[in-house]
This record gives sequence, structure tokens and C-alpha cells, in this order.
Amino acid sequence: GILAIVQVTATGGASGSLTVLLDSQIGGTRFINIANTGLMGSGSITGININRTAVGSAINATLSGDAAGGAVRSFFGDNIRVRYTVGSNATSQMSFDVYITGIG
Repeated sequence: GILAIVQVTATGGASGSLTVLLDSQIGGTRFINIANTGLMGSGSITGININRTAVGSAINATLSGDAAGGAVRSFFGDNIRVRYTVGSNATSQMSFDVYITGIG
């Protein structure tokens, strides 16, 4: 499995929120969202634990669109990428760190 830790380190401008999404590349061609932190604010820390589904088992997840806030899908492929969105206010600024490590 993998463990990702997301930490909001600083905020600026109008109060805002941060959403961090982890995607995994499936079959070498397409990225699928596998985790969504949900809304995070100043000083937030979130841990995401993702365990790979057993080889050959079915994945019971809709593979279009992003996971719901706070949701984790139990699979990942060969590559992981990080995406993020900052709240809807144009002057919001968020600084954050993402740490990803293999576990297990």
C-alpha cells in the first residue's frame, strides 16, 4: 500500500480551502482519481492510506469522475500524481506539502 500525508503549511489572501486529489495511472494510458482529501483549511493535516486490491479481484468503483470528499478507492496502478484545487476566491493562497511513501 501507500501512505500519503497532506499538510497545509500557510494560507494567505482571503480565507480559502484546499482539496488535494491523488490519481493513479491505470494501464499506462489513463489517470483515475483514487483519493480526495475533502476541504482542508489552515493548519490541517490529513493522512490517506491506500491498499492495493488483490491481483485479479474486481474493483467496485465508478472510474469516471473524482472520489467524494474524504473518500479513498482501494487500488492504485503504476504511477501516482497529485492534483489540487484552491477555494473559489481568486485571492486565496494555500501552501501545502504532500508526502507519499510505500508501506506494508
